[in-house]
Parts: sequence; structure tokens; C-alpha cells
Amino acid sequence: MSAHAPPAATRLFHPDSIRLDSPAFRRDVQLAQADLEKQHAAVKAFHKTIQELQAAYDKASSLEASFASSLDTFVAETLSYKKHTHGALEHTVGYQSAAKLTAFAELFRELSAHREVLSSNMNACLSSKMSQVDERLADLKDYQKAFDKSSHDYDVTRDKLLRVDAAASTSKHTQQLETEAETSKTRFDGNRMALVTALSDACLTAFGQTPLEAMVDTVGVLTRYHTKVLGVLGGLSSYVDECANHVDAVHEEYKTSMERLQDDMMLADSSDALSRSASMNLELVEPTTPGFSTAPSTPHAPAVSSPSFESGTQRGERVRMEVEARMMQTRASGVVTTTKEGYLLKKSTNSYRANDWKRRYFRLDSAGNLTYQGSHKANGKPEEQTTVLLLLSTIKLGIDDSSRNAEPHRRFVFRVVSPERTYTLQAENERDFSAWVDNIYGTIATMLNLATSVVTSPTTNASGNAEDGRFLDDTGKHKHAGGADDRNNTVETDDAAAYAQTVSRLRSIPGNDVCADCGADEPVWASLNLGLLVCIECSGIHRQIGVHISKVRSLTLDTRVWSSKGTVHMFEHIGNSVSNALWEANATARDKPAPGAALAEKERFVRAKYVDHAYAAALPSPLSRFDDPLWAGVKDSKLDAVLHFVVARTSFGDAVDTAAAASLVRETNQRAVGGGDDSGDGDDDAACCSLTHLAACIDNPSSDAMLELLLQNGAPVDMADKPHLRTPLHYACIWQRDDAAKQLLARGGRELSAAKDKAGRTALDYAMMHGSITDEQLFVLLA
Repeated sequence: MSAHAPPAATRLFHPDSIRLDSPAFRRDVQLAQADLEKQHAAVKAFHKTIQELQAAYDKASSLEASFASSLDTFVAETLSYKKHTHGALEHTVGYQSAAKLTAFAELFRELSAHREVLSSNMNACLSSKMSQVDERLADLKDYQKAFDKSSHDYDVTRDKLLRVDAAASTSKHTQQLETEAETSKTRFDGNRMALVTALSDACLTAFGQTPLEAMVDTVGVLTRYHTKVLGVLGGLSSYVDECANHVDAVHEEYKTSMERLQDDMMLADSSDALSRSASMNLELVEPTTPGFSTAPSTPHAPAVSSPSFESGTQRGERVRMEVEARMMQTRASGVVTTTKEGYLLKKSTNSYRANDWKRRYFRLDSAGNLTYQGSHKANGKPEEQTTVLLLLSTIKLGIDDSSRNAEPHRRFVFRVVSPERTYTLQAENERDFSAWVDNIYGTIATMLNLATSVVTSPTTNASGNAEDGRFLDDTGKHKHAGGADDRNNTVETDDAAAYAQTVSRLRSIPGNDVCADCGADEPVWASLNLGLLVCIECSGIHRQIGVHISKVRSLTLDTRVWSSKGTVHMFEHIGNSVSNALWEANATARDKPAPGAALAEKERFVRAKYVDHAYAAALPSPLSRFDDPLWAGVKDSKLDAVLHFVVARTSFGDAVDTAAAASLVRETNQRAVGGGDDSGDGDDDAACCSLTHLAACIDNPSSDAMLELLLQNGAPVDMADKPHLRTPLHYACIWQRDDAAKQLLARGGRELSAAKDKAGRTALDYAMMHGSITDEQLFVLLA
């Protein structure tokens, strides 16, 4: 599209809204029509004053003064539109012409004592001119009706075309629908151009231009017929000439501007047609950007490849580089630009109808924001915008399994899967489909690459303001570290060197120098519950298989996670080598993908490894009792042994009612009551507790790592034992395990600290039994 400035006569619209059919364009049309209706009232008032002047010969002097006042009012009303339209009309031709009318009001005040009968001349000079304004405004309604009808016809033909079965895309019926759609679009574009032209013409006449022409003619009549006032009029002759030249210049400028606008729109249509032709020859290839998934996919019509156009892979790489350049420029300058915008069909997730698709206007910008809004409301206000969080999102092709039976062959469909919800979208044609998918892929990849380059330096928000000490919580939202929610045993993270040392320790664990799934160097993402490190691409797959299998966090972004001693110690005792010895015990070298393997191949391996357990090691022997050997593994803090049960899908949330569990309950109760006899508190056969109770009691160098492993894999934090109704936090305080108590409080919070046992005591009560609490942080959390 041409880089020329928008024509002066059309600057009451947004510069880009004229070239695109968008909510902004329709809003501006609506506002322009409202302004013209208001201005029409001012024009009629002006015209009425002229007619009164013609009929009132005996009151010529007073009516001339009234006419001057009316002219002043007209100018003031026109200039006041700047306040209501935020200056949108300030640069229009009519607005500039209206300002020149002030001098003519002063002229008519001076001529009030020298007026003779001017009825016929006034009728020729003014009434006929103002009638043109009425005609232009009346014609505007016809153009609006034609535009609305063509818009409706285009929507109907486009909807028919989008519902065509993919298998019948080459049929004669489909080709006929495509021809009808193209014809409807051409008619729609023509009527849109006609409406813009009609609005511009109406603005030209209604906002002062036509009255200015009329006044120039009237002054000419006065000069010819009133020799008595030649001296007065002579003083204005040069100003009249200036106004006449302005009229000619404005007409010429308007004509040039409209020609330029037509050329720009024709160029845009030509470029659109060329792109559409090129897309027919492009083979749709799956991009190799992070977060991409190929399953499930909707079948598409076979594409015809041509050596005269770039391949799908080349196009995807080119778009990714363009997106990355835009985002880097935004980071440097702070100026956000639009990467891609246009209409998409969005499948409603709250509708009772299975086939409910609504047309929404989407915008992807260089700050990584994907936003959309609904149809323009009747009151002129758009629907509230919705923003999709792309940093933690993935993209998939086709309709999901739940909708596949209802709409098995819907074309040009893709899904943006975010942590909050899944957005199912459909493009109008293959060109738009490829453009949207490539741009969203490029945005996600760039955001991930930029994110992993950050260590502990302050982040920057969308406004360019530094946000020191802000990290992502488990929902992907920002929150401050060190606040009331940070109930954990934390290391000092304000010191960048200390945090860098922590990351270095994690990477020095055997096997952690490469991705646990594909072997890529320097992985920067971690699975918290599995205790291993993965690369960017594999982390996207881990997010897709669900947090119930793998909880993915970043080494560089989620700083708060790595401030936990228990988490760091757990990773130090596991690592990629220990973990893979169990998860890949039965895998061969051919099963595992290489770092440069296709994303689809990596996804198949990751799903087989963690979801299907295709390569996992079997448990060493059948278990006759639950605590043999799992209970012993937790008691001795043997993380590799307990990790074996994680791989074997053992549930850590069940109550343990074995003899060993009953013994732990009895010993804990003896400590709680000061070593007295507890035989009357309940039957040992009914006693039970959880693995969390056991981990909260043990005291060895690996006890915090063991407790973290259990909690990360579903062990309950608030289960009460029997028969005393004590939680693991009670046990930690009874056994004076301060670090374990803080780990539990980090997850259970105030509700856990307020829980009372059968005797009505809280964990704080038992902690105080041993004397004053020396750990100030623990005291604050328990209180």
C-alpha cells in the first residue's frame, strides 16, 4: 500500500480504517453520519435566516445583523466539533474553510445600514447553494443502504463458501461459490468506496465549504449593485480573492486526494489478489517452532507446489524472522506495532449449540499480545477486548476431538491452547490460515527465546516500567516475591550471583547438561515433579500433556520456584541421569529422538515415555504390604527408590494403615503427650497416617528433598491421622522439624496452621511445648 499521507478530505477517518473493513472503519462511518446529521441542523438554521432576510425588506438592517450573528454561530458550532471528536475534523477541508467565514460576519454588521432589496440575488446566491447540501445529505442515505446490502450479501456468500466440504473443494459447485464470493466482495468494496466518497462530499459541503462559496458570490453581487458601499467592500476585496483561491485550491486538493485514495485501494486489491494467487501454490508445511503440535489435525485440500514460490518451510522461517525483528524493535523503542490483524471465526465455548461460530476481529502485535473484540454495538461502543496469553500457549491444527463428530471437515481451523482455555479459530481462506499460523508460531518462538535469555535482571512491563522482584506464579500471572504468599524456606535471590550459582548447581547434576528427552544442549526448562531438565521444544510438549503428569517451570523466569531449598535439593538428588534410568529403562537408541529431530517425532517420544510409560522400568517385586519397600524408601530418604514408584504411577495420596504407620502414630503421640501412656487414645489396628506424615518427621540431609518429591507428586498436605486427627504440620512441630514445617506451610497456608487435632491443639501449641521458637519466620507463619 502507498506510503503517502491520507487525503485531507478523508482525515475524519482513522488512516488505516478506510483501506480495511474493520470495526474502526464502521465506527468512524457511524460517527461521521451522526456529525453530519447535527451539522445538517446548523445548515438548515443558516438557510432559514437567509429566507427571512429575503422577505423582510423593511427590517433589512436588523436582519443583516441577525444574519451576521447566525454566521458567527455557524462558525462557532463548526469549530466546537474539535472538542467532541478529539480533533478528528481539525484537518478536514470543510473545517479549514469554516474558519474563514468569521470575516464575513463582520462585513455584514458594517452593511446593516446600507442594505437594499436583495431578494432575487440572495435566492440565486445562497438558497440554491444550500439546497445542494440537502441533496448531498439525502444521497448519503442511499449510499449507506447500498453498502449495508452488499455487506450482507458478502457475509452470506462467504459463509456458504466456508461451509464447503474439503473433499469437494474442486467441484463445479465450489468453483461457482468462489466466483459468487469474489463478485460479492468486489461489489462490497465498490460500495464501500462509494460510501467513503459520499461521506467526503457531504463533509465538503456541510462543514462550511458550500456556504463559503455562496458568500463569495454574495459579496460579488453586493459589489456590483451597491456603489454606495464600495468603500466598505473595497477593504475586503483582497480577502475575498484569498477565499476564492482557497476554494479552487481545495477543489484541486480534494480531486487529487480522491484519485490517490482510489489508486491506493486498487493497489491493495491487486496485492491481495496476487497473494491469493500465490497461496494457491504454497504447500502448507508444519512449522518447526516451539509449542507446535500436529495432533489432531483437520484434513485439507491437497496443495499444489510450485518452484516459482517459496515452500511452506521457507515461508514459516521468513515470517518468524520478520516477527522476531518487529518484537526486537519494540523491545528497543517501546513502540508496539501490528503484526497481523483481520477477521477470524471463533467457536463459542459457552454456547449450547454445537455449531456456533462467531466472526471476531483479531489483532496480533509486536509486544506478543493476541487480542480480539466482538461485533460493533449499536451504541457505537465495541465489545470488551480479550487478550490471549501467548507465552504459555501452544498452537494446534484442526478441530479438537470433542467437535470432530459434529464438524469433521471444517477447513482452515487451528487452535490456540492457553493455560486458561482453548480458542478454536477458522480463517476465511488458506492464505489467511497460513499467515495467522505462521505469525502466531513466530511470536511464541520469539517470546520463549527472549524469555530464556533473561537471568535475574528486572523485567519490563508493557509500559516500559521496570518491575523488580516480580516472578510468574503457578497460574502464569505476575506476583511479588517475598510477600505474604511466599511461605517457603527460601534462599537469598536478590543477589544475582547467588541465583546464578544455584542455576549452575542444577546444571552440574549428572545428565542435566542436556535435555532429558532429546539431548539438546543447555536445557533451561524443568519438570518440578519429575526432577529433570528439558529444552524449550520439549517443554512445550510437557505443557501439552498436562500438569498432572509434568509441571514445567523455567530456570530463568520462575525465580521464585528456585528459591526453595527443598526443590533445589530434590533436583540435586535426582537429575536427568537418575530419572532416565527409570523412565527409559527399556528404550533403545533408535527410540530416542535427536536434538534436531522434527517436533512431531519428539512429541511421539515424550507421550510414549511419560503418558504411556512405554519404556519405564518395572517395580523390583510385587508388594505384599504398602510400606515394603515404599515406606522404607521414604523413611531412609532414598529418592531414587521413591522415584521408581512415581514412574510406576503409585498414588501417594492414600492413607497408610500398616503396622509401621501405626507405630509412627503411637511414637508421635507419646512425644506429644510428654512420654505418657497413650493406650487409651485408640486402637493401634485403626491407626493410620500418610507418607507426608512420615516425611515430616524424618531428620537427615535429604529429608527436605524427600518431602518435596512427595508433595510435588500428589502427597496430601492436610490429611489428618487416626485417631488423633493430626496433620503432617502437627508431626513436624512435634518432632521439631522446622524446615519441614515451613515447606508444608508454603502449600497449606493459614488453613493448615489453624487446623486443630482431637485434643484441640494447633501446630503452634506443639511447637511452643519445646520452648520459645527460635525461627522467627516459622513463628510468623504459625501465628
